[in-house]
Amino acid sequence: MARAWVVPVFATLAMLLVPWTLWLSLTLPPAQRAAQYRLAWVGYDVVLLAALAGVALSALRNSAFLERIATIAGVLLAVDAWFDLTTSNGGTQEFEALLLAVTIELPLAVVCLWVAGHAVEVRRRCEEILRRRRANGRTDTPPPSDL
Repeated sequence: MARAWVVPVFATLAMLLVPWTLWLSLTLPPAQRAAQYRLAWVGYDVVLLAALAGVALSALRNSAFLERIATIAGVLLAVDAWFDLTTSNGGTQEFEALLLAVTIELPLAVVCLWVAGHAVEVRRRCEEILRRRRANGRTDTPPPSDL
């Protein structure tokens, strides 16, 4: 049902983005000072924090949302690496951005996308762990649910 409208709408949006992107590549200034630069990055990191916590909570609760939230977290991490690298001022800042991208952001993005691709298996393993904890009398974790 959704396929009937999703395909043409999103294909059209993708095609419309081509001339827009070309126009931006020709007209945007090479550098821009942002009045709310700190707010933009802190806000982004808050969203990333929420996504990473969502992955943990979804896995803990054996939620069907795990696949979606892990995908979102992976994409946010990849975008974070991209913008850290492209907005750095060179020198030490660029080196730090590259180091973070290669050692933390991109590897963690791959892990998130792996979790998303294996969400059924991850949820099954989490359920086994919770079942064993309950069998051993541990009740410090909530029962699985779909949030």
